[in-house]
Amino acid sequence: MTWFKLDNYSGLRDFSALDWARLVGDRLNIQRAIDGGNPEAVAGVFESIKTTPLKWLGSEVRYIGADHAANTATVKSMNLRRMLFLANELDSLSSFEQAADVGDDWLDSAVDLPDAVIDELLATGPASSFKHLAHVMVSIDAPRAQIIKDFTVWLDGRLAQRPKGSYKEGDYLKKAKDQWILHCAVQYFDLQLHESLSGQEIPSEQRWGTLFPGLRDEMLDTKKKKARSAAALAFSDDTYRLLRHLAYKTAS
Repeated sequence: MTWFKLDNYSGLRDFSALDWARLVGDRLNIQRAIDGGNPEAVAGVFESIKTTPLKWLGSEVRYIGADHAANTATVKSMNLRRMLFLANELDSLSSFEQAADVGDDWLDSAVDLPDAVIDELLATGPASSFKHLAHVMVSIDAPRAQIIKDFTVWLDGRLAQRPKGSYKEGDYLKKAKDQWILHCAVQYFDLQLHESLSGQEIPSEQRWGTLFPGLRDEMLDTKKKKARSAAALAFSDDTYRLLRHLAYKTAS
């Protein structure tokens, strides 16, 4: 593992919420490709991570950094790029396979689902990038008070459908400092990705000796548990969503 150097991760100490969101998003996309049986699609991407592990690879660029005047910390305009990604994601949902004619794009043959609500359909995709976003049509010709009243009714209905316990709270930048960095969560996860993509298992002694050089056995056992736990927390869809929200909030 000549490519792996702990010093290449030293910049994590200076990471903002946006930096963490980008890093977590990149690696989750790689993991999804591996889990989906398409590791060759991300093998080249991971080579870039091996060379420069803290470099942003562009995951979820459509959500982060938009500077249009109509975009706020929590509300984004439906631009062309988002619409195209939304259409592509709907097209990929397996739940439409029965609704569409064989060989036809479901968007052209979804007449059997004329009243299907897009957000409810997207919520059926466990890995959907849009799962925690909402899309609504608003008549801006209506009186302002009426728009606010009707939007409030819609919003209350959407929030009532939100699964309980799916929204975690906490200071995730503090978690990054006290847990992820301290226990080498990113480095541990990168070694896991390396194993998955190379098909070669890293010997346990080499793995832990590389992550925590010079640590005594009794202390190393504790570090092993904490590294696994920190990586599981950092690289999850919930954490990514919360980091992304924190990045919006910080920038606003």
